[in-house]
Amino acid sequence: MHNYSTCNLFQADIECRRIRDAIKIYNMTNKKRVHQQLYFWLLLAIVAGGLCGYFAPDFATKLQPIYQGFIKLIKAFIAPVIFCSIISGFVSGLDHFGDKPKIGMLSLKTIVYFEVMAFISLLLGIFAADILKPGVGLNIDPRILDTSINDKIISPVADAKFDIVDFLLHIIPDSVVGAFVNNNFLQVLLVAVLFGIALNALGKKAKPLSDIIVITNHTLFKLIKMIVKLAPIAAFGSVAFTIGKYGVAVFANLFGMILALYLTSAFFILIILGGICWLYGINYIRFIKYIGPDILLVFSASSSEVGLPSLIKKLEDLGCTEKTTSIVVSSGYSFNLDGTNIYITMAVLFLAQALNIDLSWYDKLILFSIAMITGKGAAGVTGSGFITLASTLTLFPIIPLSGLALILAIDQLASICRAITNYIGNGVAVLIVSIWTKEIDGKKINQALASIEAD
Repeated sequence: MHNYSTCNLFQADIECRRIRDAIKIYNMTNKKRVHQQLYFWLLLAIVAGGLCGYFAPDFATKLQPIYQGFIKLIKAFIAPVIFCSIISGFVSGLDHFGDKPKIGMLSLKTIVYFEVMAFISLLLGIFAADILKPGVGLNIDPRILDTSINDKIISPVADAKFDIVDFLLHIIPDSVVGAFVNNNFLQVLLVAVLFGIALNALGKKAKPLSDIIVITNHTLFKLIKMIVKLAPIAAFGSVAFTIGKYGVAVFANLFGMILALYLTSAFFILIILGGICWLYGINYIRFIKYIGPDILLVFSASSSEVGLPSLIKKLEDLGCTEKTTSIVVSSGYSFNLDGTNIYITMAVLFLAQALNIDLSWYDKLILFSIAMITGKGAAGVTGSGFITLASTLTLFPIIPLSGLALILAIDQLASICRAITNYIGNGVAVLIVSIWTKEIDGKKINQALASIEAD
C-alpha cells in the first residue's frame, strides 16, 4: 500500500511538472511580438518624425494639429476619469477605507510626501545650476534681448500677483460643471471627494448610482485604451513639428542649459526616486519598464497629462486602491511637479549666470521660498512650466523679465524633460503613499510586477 501511494505521488508530481511546463510554453508563445507592442511603433514614429522634420521642415511645420488634436482628445476625458476613479475608490472601499479619519490621514500623508519631494527637487535644481554652471560665459546684455514676447506672456503674468488666498479660493469651483469644462484637476478632485463622502453617507441607497459610476469608470478606461492606439501618429506629428519649426542648430547656443536640465532630471529619476523605491523594497527598474510605453507617449506629446489615465490603471493593477491612486495622481499634477521644480530653479540661476548677475546664498534662499509657492498649481500640459517660471520671476525681480526670451527658445525641449520627470514622480508618489497607508508593501508590488511581466 505504501509503495502504491508513493508511486501515485511520483506520477502526480510528474503530471504537475508537465502542466507547469505547458503553461510556460503557452505564455512564451502568446507573448506579443515586438511589432505588436505600442512602444515599438512609438519609437519608430519618433525616428520618422525627426527625419521628416530635418529633411522636410516646411511640410513638418504643418503637422502640429495632429498631436494637438490627440492631446485635446485625451484631455476631453481626463476630468471624468478623475471623478469616476475617485468615486469608484470610495464605493469599493467602504468596508476598510470609508471613514473620514482615514481619508484625512491619506490626505495628510500625501501632502507630506509632496512637500518633501518639492524641497528636494528645488534644492537639487539650485545645486545643479551652481555645479554645472550652464549660463556662465554667455555674457548676454539684457538690453539686446528680444522683448516681443512681453505683451503676449510676460506682461500678463507680471500684472497677476500670486496670492495664497486667491489660490485656495480658486480650488472651489464657481460651478460643478465649470470644474469639468475647465479641466481643473483640483476642483474636480474636491467635487469628487465631497460626492464620494455623500455616497458613503447614503449607504445602500446609493448602490444603483454607485454601480453606474463604476461601470462608467471601466468604460472610460477602455475608451482611453482605444485612443492611445493613435499615439504613434501623434508622436510623429509632434517630433516632426518640433524639429521642423526650431531645427537642430537653433538649440546649439543654449545646449548647455538643456544638457544640464536633462542630466539633473536623470539624476533625480534614477538616484532620488530610485533610492526611495529601493528604501521601500520596490524593484524600480522593473517599475520603469512597466510604465515605459507611457513614458514614450509622454515624451512624444511633451505633456504628462496624456499619460494620466493609463498611469491610474497600471497602479491599480499593482494593487494600489482606486481611491489612493486617483487622489494622489490627480492632486500630484498640481502639487507634485518635481520636473517643473527642478526647471524653475535651474532656469533662474541660468539666467543669472547668462546675464552676469551674482546671486548670494540669501538670494537663493529667497528664490527657493518663492518657488515652493509658485510651483504649486501648474498643470501638466505643454508650456505651463514656462508660465510658472514667469510667475516666479515677477516675485524675484533681481532677474529681469526680458531674460525669458532666452528660455522661450528652448522651452519645447525643456517641456519634454519636465513632463517625463513629473510623470514618473507621480507614479512613485502613489506607490510610497500606498505603502505609508499600509494598503500594500514592496514585496506585493514586486510580485505584481513580476506577474504582469510574465504575462
